[in-house]
Amino acid sequence: MSDSIIPDGIKINQRKILVNLEFITCDKSYEYEVSLNTEEKDHENTYSLSEHIKVNVGRSWDTIVNRSDTEIEVNGLENLKLTSGSMTPCLAFIFSLVSDKETLDRLKPVREYLKNIHYYPIDEPSGVKPTDIKNFVVDSDVYFKWLSEFQSSPDPECSVIMKLIHMWKDKEEKFEELKSLLGQNGLSIINDIRIDSLSLPHALGKIPKEEQTYYFVNFYPSLESDKISKVLRYHDLSYGTRRLLRMLTAILHDESTLLLLEQPEDSIHSGLLNKLVPLLTTYVDPSQFVVTSHSSGIINNLKAKDIRLVAMKDAKTIVRALTKVELEVVEAFICEEGTLNDFLESIEIEDV
Repeated sequence: MSDSIIPDGIKINQRKILVNLEFITCDKSYEYEVSLNTEEKDHENTYSLSEHIKVNVGRSWDTIVNRSDTEIEVNGLENLKLTSGSMTPCLAFIFSLVSDKETLDRLKPVREYLKNIHYYPIDEPSGVKPTDIKNFVVDSDVYFKWLSEFQSSPDPECSVIMKLIHMWKDKEEKFEELKSLLGQNGLSIINDIRIDSLSLPHALGKIPKEEQTYYFVNFYPSLESDKISKVLRYHDLSYGTRRLLRMLTAILHDESTLLLLEQPEDSIHSGLLNKLVPLLTTYVDPSQFVVTSHSSGIINNLKAKDIRLVAMKDAKTIVRALTKVELEVVEAFICEEGTLNDFLESIEIEDV
């Protein structure tokens, strides 16, 4: 069974942030709840974490881990109790100290699922300019250093150029799939991506040292004519094209369980959104997407059952799906009166 997630609720107030996730992975249902608690002492705020992990067994839930501030209780190990730092994530702490294979095997699906949840702002990473030299020529030393760091601690915001080189070298099918999505049979924004390599000695002399390889990433834009198109570097691409490139590269390269995308419509033509949303839906299994958007172009290309309404109420952030009645009403509304976005705009905040 593929991974899936049921957003049970996200609630925020001035003293507590609570997130509750129920998800299915490895053919089992799990529940993970985490809350960040704030308390004022001597005019200063102190923070503590609470975490709970449960697994569904038949009609009941078995608790695997209970964490309250610095105290962590692992059930199944004679109720093993550990003491951690107040802000130390409990799963990382447990895996660093506990050696019992049965316990770790129970927790591994949860850890793997949660660590592959990635947030993608889609914008260029802060402090990185598209015109940086590493966006059009990369030497092998820099590439292999990046690869080592990425494999040990994936960073969703890291260089799209490095990811393209990695796909070209080690994920050929994914690289060809990306080119197809961007090309004439897909979004029709980049006709081709070609990566060339050049190997040179590290230093010239009587005894040449080990060769250094340089990678050049070139983009060929889509043109209406079949004439030879000019070569573009990454910084030559439009801002909207770079956003789409970052988004699709992340989806194919990172293989995340859950991708959080913030306002993908920014700087993207409305006509492209009508192609992009159906394209994204083809990748929801085994991955899932949580997309924040105010765009009718995004919303009207979704199914009403996939929409989640978010609102601030009584100093809390509430997330909910459309009710059964609302789903019945919206179906008739779309057929007779307007769009899904029009219907959502008619729902009052108090109804959320």
